[in-house]
Amino acid sequence: MDNASYHSRVLNKTPNSSWNKADLVVWIKEQNPNTTVTGNESKAELLHLAKSAAQNIKTLYVVDEMALQHGREVLRLLLYHCHFRSS
Repeated sequence: MDNASYHSRVLNKTPNSSWNKADLVVWIKEQNPNTTVTGNESKAELLHLAKSAAQNIKTLYVVDEMALQHGREVLRLLLYHCHFRSS
């Protein structure tokens, strides 16, 4: 399978600017329980904390998890690599 973004839905999404503050606080606390986040921080501060916490997270894809449940592994090809050519 090629690694095009439209073929791979992310299982563990990281926060972006469209998330509301309450969801940001919950996500940050789940990723790092030792962080003292009260919810009184600005959204920009919360996004900064989330960005630093997201650096240590490996991206998981739904199709990869489904394949692992069935004892298979997904081989990801180069982007837009449609087929193998035999020479």
